[in-house]
Amino acid sequence: MTIGEKLHRLRARAGDSYAKVGRVVSRSTNAIRDVEAGRTAQPSIQFAAGIARHYGVPLDWLADDAQGWPPPLSEKDKAVELVERALAGGGLAGELTDAERDLLAAFRSMTPEQRSRALGYVIGMRAGGSEAAADLGAELGEAVDQTRDERGGTGRRSQRAGGERG
Repeated sequence: MTIGEKLHRLRARAGDSYAKVGRVVSRSTNAIRDVEAGRTAQPSIQFAAGIARHYGVPLDWLADDAQGWPPPLSEKDKAVELVERALAGGGLAGELTDAERDLLAAFRSMTPEQRSRALGYVIGMRAGGSEAAADLGAELGEAVDQTRDERGGTGRRSQRAGGERG
């Protein structure tokens, strides 16, 4: 696919006029038409770089007739795709299992006190794997809440005291 064919598709996809593209690369409307029609087989590197920048495509893809349509994703498009996948439930580190998604949803629905106790329990279980270790982790969660209270945050202690800081 030639640079002219790629330019035509990029311009059409973006809804750009010949005049707009001409302004972007400091060329006349006729010069843009000539490139698209193949009458200018080898446009300048400045022209090609301007087109690549404007449409967010790699210059090497634009200039290489062996590479076809569609253009490869830009770094920005890759980032957008990653964020969209994460927001759709896939997570940034890869796909979550159904059990992990259920656990995350349950955690998000908890009160701050419940979250702290659950986190303490998990830390305790991971550290020692016993109920005693889990209880110790829950105590750690309470200590974290107390520290938050002392710094002006909200935690179990302030909630138990009717919102008063102790």
